[in-house]
Amino acid sequence: MNILIVGGGTAGLACALILQKLTSHKITLMRSPNIPIIGVGEGTTEHWTEFCNLVQIPLQEFLVHCDATFKIGVKFSNWTDNYYCHTISSESLSNFYSKEHLLQRYLYSDVKDFHSFYNNKDLRFYINEKTNEWMNLPYQMHLDTELLNNFLVSKLEERDIEIIEDTVSDVILDEHGVSSLKCETQDYNYDYYVDCTGLKGLLIRKFDGIQWLSHKNHLPLDLAMPFRTTHKEHNDFYTGARAMDNGWMWKVPVQSRIGWGYVYSSDFATDVDCLKELVEVITFDNSEDQNVNRIIKFEAGRLNKCTVKNVTAIGLSSQFFEPLEATNITSGILSSMQLGRNLSRFGTDQFEKKMNDHFDRLCINLSAFIQAHYMVDREDTPFWRHVKHDLTPYPHLMEIIELLSHSGLLRDDDLNYEDLLFRPQNFNQIFYYLGMLDTSKNNQFISNLNDEDYNFVKDFFFSHPSNRFGPWLEPRDFFETFKNYKTPNEVKELWKW
Repeated sequence: MNILIVGGGTAGLACALILQKLTSHKITLMRSPNIPIIGVGEGTTEHWTEFCNLVQIPLQEFLVHCDATFKIGVKFSNWTDNYYCHTISSESLSNFYSKEHLLQRYLYSDVKDFHSFYNNKDLRFYINEKTNEWMNLPYQMHLDTELLNNFLVSKLEERDIEIIEDTVSDVILDEHGVSSLKCETQDYNYDYYVDCTGLKGLLIRKFDGIQWLSHKNHLPLDLAMPFRTTHKEHNDFYTGARAMDNGWMWKVPVQSRIGWGYVYSSDFATDVDCLKELVEVITFDNSEDQNVNRIIKFEAGRLNKCTVKNVTAIGLSSQFFEPLEATNITSGILSSMQLGRNLSRFGTDQFEKKMNDHFDRLCINLSAFIQAHYMVDREDTPFWRHVKHDLTPYPHLMEIIELLSHSGLLRDDDLNYEDLLFRPQNFNQIFYYLGMLDTSKNNQFISNLNDEDYNFVKDFFFSHPSNRFGPWLEPRDFFETFKNYKTPNEVKELWKW
């Protein structure tokens, strides 16, 4: 088949690389020269490393060309009385999960001091002396979106994926789906189309029966105000998510600057209100820092289907809930992988079903996990009173909470699909800090552990990583070493014990 990906943003570019790797089809990408890239700092989940491994992009190369930094998780400030953290699984912890079911039962739930991982003094990057390798590399990243897109374009060019510069003016349908695209320079005919045209969904929304399912009654934020500030010396390897009067604010540190954004609700604040609040909480060093020159409007929600006939929508053209937890890039990667694995079924009754079933699971998982963060006990502003009293609980989230009410803790088989973005250990972390988990010995799953097992799991977490044996590097030393392709043995003078 000849496949055309329409859209030159991150979703489209990543999809092109994935489909080339997973299929034998001819891949072409069309991008419009008239659509600018929103070049703000953005975070990823651990699936980004999976993507890089799949399409064979060395992490060091990505770090250098995309102004990227490592991310060990998200630090939530001002949501509760104390800040809390949503961490990630390093390679060793992931292996530990699969090898020892103890941790899958325990799932971070008794780690009151995991905050220390976010203290620069306790964040350490360990070395395997025998293999001359780094241990526990973070799988998540911060990156500059504009630089990322330029980098991915270069990868498409290296791998002979054709890039067409043109703008869609009309989409022509027949009984088989999209028959052709009318564009500014010429018409195009392909066998299959991937709609990565962003919130407009230029192809997928041409089909009868395609509807946007709003989640505004679950997730009320609808505006984002991105901006950047000059870089300050720091060792932050986490995304900041600070609750504000009318929403929340992200902080994404990349190598040369810091990307920020205020996500808020138009029902409770104006742009001017939010700008005034920003000035109160951020110290701007110069006039270039406070460069808020655009407002991004969105509506939390999803399409009822992502795939119709010979079109699949991926990325913002299919769903967007809000920026919390950096789901945008990852959802596009997961959907592209699903498409790549299922294109061999195109033309069968099963193809659309498999694609849309996966899309349903993805969206249900995303919406439930994001809304879980808003189950906080605060009502100090009209917005937060609305969140506490008036939001409609997402059905899947209520199912998960009901499971918690019976067991006190989500276990690994409660969400048993392999292609979910967020798993029980992710939900357990959030619920723990919101005071919704029973982590005592009365918990039926924890009570199944004998004392030796219980103490082993507990000691493992409290001793990790600050009390581990072996050499290690401080974050900034490690980062500079790693991105310059140096092995641990080449920087022995920097080792600490």
